[in-house]
Amino acid sequence: LGMVDGEIDRCIAITESLLKLGMAAPPTPQLVEVNPAVTETLSLLAWEASERKVEVAMELESPSPRILASDSELRTLVLNLAQNAFHAMPRGGRLTVASRHSGAWVEIEFLDQGVGIPPADLRHIFDPFFSRRADGQRGTGLGLSICRSIVEAYGGRIDVDSKPGRGSRFILRLPEASTRLPP
Repeated sequence: LGMVDGEIDRCIAITESLLKLGMAAPPTPQLVEVNPAVTETLSLLAWEASERKVEVAMELESPSPRILASDSELRTLVLNLAQNAFHAMPRGGRLTVASRHSGAWVEIEFLDQGVGIPPADLRHIFDPFFSRRADGQRGTGLGLSICRSIVEAYGGRIDVDSKPGRGSRFILRLPEASTRLPP
């Protein structure tokens, strides 16, 4: 009975995470703790990571960085960037997701051991409908475009550094919550 009760609690937690992911963005930004959004979203991808032989490591700063944003949009960012990293590692590998304060900014970093992005493609990766998945599947080419739109809407930016054969690093930089709160 104890095991059943634990599994029921786990199902409830997964359902709550899925509901948060699908919620519409509030009309005004809310105070969002980054680390719970990251850990809960990555937990939803645990099965996919295992199937793809991807080890997911988290290096999350404590206390959790906070931003003014939409919790569901932050989860969308994490979901898109983590799944892109999975697709970039068709033979498996390691994805490291980190959070940290950097001055007036909160950084969320996604570092993969994937195939990397060729320089000719790098300048187009945020273009709508541009897709070059390493796993051979056809993508929509909307994920990174949506990510950039979300990040820029909150006054942030998304940077990428990639070398073919060596993997990619995506860094989301969003204003730290205290820089956006009224005095």
